[in-house]
Amino acid sequence: MTKQKKQTITILVLLLLLILLGGAYLFAGNYQKSKEKKESSATKSVSLYKFKENDITKLHYKNSNANITFVKEKNTWKMENDKDFPVDQSKVKTMVSDMAAVTASRQITKDCNDLSEYALDSPSLVIELTDKNGKTESISYGLESAAAEGCYAYTGDNTKEVYVVPSNVTDDFSYTQAQLMTLPDTPDISAQYVTSYEVDKKKGTNFLATYDNKKAKYKDIYGWDITKAYDQTVAGDEDGLQTVFSTLSGLEYTEGVVYHATKKEEKQYGISNPKYTLNVRYYTVKDTDDDSSDSTEIAEKDKTYHTFKLLVGNLDDTQQNYYVQPSGSNGIYLVSADTIASIAEFEAFSCVYKTPCPANTDSLKSLTLNYQGKKYTMTLDKEEKPSTSSSKEYNYTSKVNGKKVSDKTFRKAYEALGNITYSAAIKSSVKLSSDTPVATLQFAEDNKNFTVSFLPYDGSNFYRVKVNDVCLFVADMTTVDSCLKDLAAVK
Repeated sequence: MTKQKKQTITILVLLLLLILLGGAYLFAGNYQKSKEKKESSATKSVSLYKFKENDITKLHYKNSNANITFVKEKNTWKMENDKDFPVDQSKVKTMVSDMAAVTASRQITKDCNDLSEYALDSPSLVIELTDKNGKTESISYGLESAAAEGCYAYTGDNTKEVYVVPSNVTDDFSYTQAQLMTLPDTPDISAQYVTSYEVDKKKGTNFLATYDNKKAKYKDIYGWDITKAYDQTVAGDEDGLQTVFSTLSGLEYTEGVVYHATKKEEKQYGISNPKYTLNVRYYTVKDTDDDSSDSTEIAEKDKTYHTFKLLVGNLDDTQQNYYVQPSGSNGIYLVSADTIASIAEFEAFSCVYKTPCPANTDSLKSLTLNYQGKKYTMTLDKEEKPSTSSSKEYNYTSKVNGKKVSDKTFRKAYEALGNITYSAAIKSSVKLSSDTPVATLQFAEDNKNFTVSFLPYDGSNFYRVKVNDVCLFVADMTTVDSCLKDLAAVK
C-alpha cells in the first residue's frame, strides 16, 4: 500500500471518529436536558384541590380508631349520626382549615402499579370534604416518605398518581369519637372561699371539714371543725386545709367518655357505686379581688354560695385516669389519677390543728400544773400602761403559788409549750399501761378554759395528749418532758 493511500485511510478513520464523538456529545447533552426537565417537573409542587373554607359543609374521616362524618348546620358542626353529640367545634374547625386546600410537594409517579409499595393499598387515613355546591374531594394517606418529606397519598379514585403531601395535619385526624367531645368547664374555686369539704369513700376513712366562725366547736382557733375522720370532732388547721383545697385548681377533664350515660354505663364505669364522692361548698364574691380579700372580712351580702359534687368511679384500662361524673351533668369523663389522689386521697392528719397548748401569754389569766405529785398555780396579771397610741400595752406580773417570779423566765417556759405538737394519731395496736396522767395543765384564758393532759402511750417515745375530752393524738415524749420540767422550775 502506498504511503499516500495510508494517509487517506487514516484521515477517513479520524474523520469517522470525530463524527461519532460529536454525535455522542449531542446525545448526552440532549439526554441530560431531558433528564433535568423531567426532574424539574417531578419536584414541582402540585395543587391537588382547593376549597373555600367557609363553603365546606361536610367532613368525613376514617382511621384505625374512628369513622366519623360531620355536617355543618347553621355554622355549627354536628355529628351526622348523632346530632346531639357535643362536638368540640374548635377541633373540627382546625380539621377543616387543615384540609381546605392540599398541595403536594411533588409527584412520585403517574402510573402506580403497586399501591402496597406506599402502604396505600390500605390507607392509614382517608379524608373526604364536600362543599355547599356538592363538590367532593378525598385524599388517602399511606406511608411517611423515605426522605421524611411528608406522606404518600392519592386523591379520589385516581390510584395511579401518587404524591408526597404534608403529614403535619394527620395528628389533627387521630382523634377517637370520645376525644371530639366538648368537655364541661370545671368550677373556679378559690381555696380561701371554701366553707365545707367532704370526701366519702367506698373503702377507707371519710372526711368532712366545715367552717363556722360563730358556731363551730373550735371557733376560737380557726373556725374549722373536722368530723368523720376521727371518733371525735377535732380542730382543723387552716394552712393544712388550704393546701388540700388548692388542689381543686388542678381539676381538669382530660377526655370525654359518654355525654349522656345510661344506667348501664354508670354501672360499667363505677359511677353508680363510686370509689369517692366529693362535695364542696364554696362562695364567690362580686367585684372583689380574690387575692387581696380576706374571707372573714367579706360581708354575707357580697357572697354567692355554690356546691360542687364529683362522683369518682373506676380506673380506666391504663390505670392512669378515673371515670368521673360532675354534678349537673349526665356525662362521664376522665380525670388523671394523680389529680384525684391529691383531691381525695390526702391524709386527714395533715389537716388537723396540731398545737394542744397554744401558749398565748396575751390572753392567759392563770395556769395550774399538776406534775410529779406537786401543784403549781401560775398567774399572769396585767395592768394597762398609759399610752397615746390606739393599741393597748400592758405591764405584767407573773406569780407561782402566790409568789412573784421572773416575768421573762415564766414567759419563756410558758411559750415553749407551743413547741408541743401532735406527731401522729393514736394506734389501737399499742398496748397501754395506764390511764393515769403524767401531767395535767389547766388553762384559764380571757375567753375560754381548757385542760391538757399527757398520758402514757408506748413507754419510750410518745405521750397520749388529751384536750378536755378529746384524746386522739400523741406528742413527742422528750419535748413534753423538757417543757414540763422547765415550767415547774420557774422561780
